[in-house]
Amino acid sequence: FIEDVSGALLPVPVRILNLIKDQDRPNLNYDSSVWSRQQKDISDDVLVRRFTLCDSMSGRGGSSANSFLDSSQLPVVFRWAAHMLIDVSVRPDEGQIYVPVLSIAYAEKKTANLGDGDLTHVSFKAEYSMDASGYWTVMLIFFCLVCAATLFLTILRMYLISCRYPSIPLIVPGGDLNLFLPRLVLQVQVLLSTGLTLLFWFHWLMSMYWLVVFKAQDAPFMLLPS
Repeated sequence: FIEDVSGALLPVPVRILNLIKDQDRPNLNYDSSVWSRQQKDISDDVLVRRFTLCDSMSGRGGSSANSFLDSSQLPVVFRWAAHMLIDVSVRPDEGQIYVPVLSIAYAEKKTANLGDGDLTHVSFKAEYSMDASGYWTVMLIFFCLVCAATLFLTILRMYLISCRYPSIPLIVPGGDLNLFLPRLVLQVQVLLSTGLTLLFWFHWLMSMYWLVVFKAQDAPFMLLPS
């Protein structure tokens, strides 16, 4: 359970990732593609209220369907919660969170393969998520403006270099090298310096935005995504 602001206890839904229904796993809500990790529809998820960390009763041997109730039967399979994840999502523009969802992936092993002192590894993680579509839209527009400003300033500075660059190479007596770098080298230097300068301030402003807004909020309007 989770306690809300009024002191009431709300049940936390549990998503069993190993669950099979109609020859399908409805609780696996992520694309199997390596390159695309887009979340699928969660409307068909099967949620429960209870879970167990360790289970040996359901793995008892026997021929009947109620063999797990027979205490004389020894467990054949031992199951445990191998991976647990609590998912917290923010309600858009409300300064509140949805009821967290606990996802569990169970592992199992035959008792015949277990020995005294056997150890296993389990994991527990907490993930925070929010709808950042509006932020990314503003960020994309701002980034395009920065790129446009970079292009404009670069063209302007290249034009000034082209106008000021001497048309006759200046060579000092004695055969020393030119006093000026080649025009192309100066233009490339201008391109890099202008782009790096504007991109630095772009990243600085984005970092300060997250720092100030995230630290100054007194309600969960923004979470750092996991």
